[in-house]
Formats: sequence, C-alpha cells, structure tokens
Amino acid sequence: MTYSAMRDNMILSQGVRRVFKEETMNKEVKDVIREIRDSTGLSRKAFSEKTGIPLRTMEDWEAGRRKPPEYVTKFMAYWVRMNMVKKN
Repeated sequence: MTYSAMRDNMILSQGVRRVFKEETMNKEVKDVIREIRDSTGLSRKAFSEKTGIPLRTMEDWEAGRRKPPEYVTKFMAYWVRMNMVKKN
C-alpha cells in the first residue's frame, strides 16, 4: 500500500469516527444502530451474518423493542470503520 493510500485510509477512518461520535450524542440507540448498518449498504440479514449478531436481535434493536449494551454500538461503529478501511 502506498503512503498516499495509507493517508487516505487514515483520513477516512477518522472522518467516519468523528461522524459517528457527533451523530450519536443526541440520538436514540435504535436510530444510531440503523444508521451504522445503513452506512454499510447491507440488509439486516447480511449485517447480522457479517457481525455475528442474531437477525432477530438486530430487528428488535432497530425497532426499539430492546436496547443493546453500550459496547455493542461502539463495536458496530468500529467494525464498520475497519471494514471501510480494508475496502479502500
């Protein structure tokens, strides 16, 4: 990987981290989870399979029927960041 590509990946990662951090401060958890998943372009089923989170659990979180532990949203945002960096 060239220096330019590494720099671009780092900038992308920092930008995604900042956006998720700023956006999540005043939103409900269900909306944050949905936005994180939507940012990947994956369906609930595909996202569930990739992250290992059961589909029914994802559905319940996004519908607001259940609330995940705080570390889960952090894990999801981290997972998305790392996968975005790998693609670039």
